[in-house]
Amino acid sequence: MLDTPAEVIRALKRCREAYDAASGSLLVVGRNGRDPHRDPFRRGFLEHLEERTELLRRMHGLDERDYWILIYWFVEDCSAVEIARWLRVSRVHCYRLRRAALECVVAMGEQREEVPDRFVAASEPSGADWVAEEGMSA
Repeated sequence: MLDTPAEVIRALKRCREAYDAASGSLLVVGRNGRDPHRDPFRRGFLEHLEERTELLRRMHGLDERDYWILIYWFVEDCSAVEIARWLRVSRVHCYRLRRAALECVVAMGEQREEVPDRFVAASEPSGADWVAEEGMSA
């Protein structure tokens, strides 16, 4: 999940649809009262919930400039010229910054996958270690 820049871009573009409910309220009312067969969310909202959660976690790990570059570019659909003007950089440099931000989001996922192998198993004492540390017999 979110292993390539293309997957990150797809997830960012889906953010536009994430909060756009299919109705004005979460309770859909039909002519004869509540319609139990109509989903209040657009198709794919719940299917991509884990992806959005992971994207949000990674996005919060970015510095502020990179975060807003990706939001303005893919969620708000701003042009490269608008973003470059906001950043006070050239349009070409804006593309470089976008690419670097996307690569950073991908790298955050790769780093997370490495953590359990090296640190979690070594840092969490087993039951026998805990008993030994407390001075109790197993």
